[in-house]
Amino acid sequence: MIDAFNARLKARKLLRLLDDERAALLSGRLAALPALSAARDQLFQSLGQSGRANAKALAEYGQAIRNRAERNRRLLGAALEGMRSSSGLISQASGPGALQTYTASGKRVPVDTGQAEAGRRT
Repeated sequence: MIDAFNARLKARKLLRLLDDERAALLSGRLAALPALSAARDQLFQSLGQSGRANAKALAEYGQAIRNRAERNRRLLGAALEGMRSSSGLISQASGPGALQTYTASGKRVPVDTGQAEAGRRT
């Protein structure tokens, strides 16, 4: 009886952790993900151990756990894709001659962003 209670408690805690992971992904608190992932993995391993109580808890909560884990996987993939995309845009914008403008006669000229002088004190 106690084993069944503990197994269900672990499953519900795992669901809460997956919800916390989702909230961290949506709010951009990516620094919180390693701790949440470690706790999540520990609960996954604990529930994965053989035993009748764990098997019953997984039968009861397994689909909800799977759905939330899949949802978080998609969110994490989207976050990674967004970071890759923004990284590419930043590297393009910070490259030499990235910013350009036009003179009154229509000639294209690079904009001096002063990056070479950024570290210099006056």
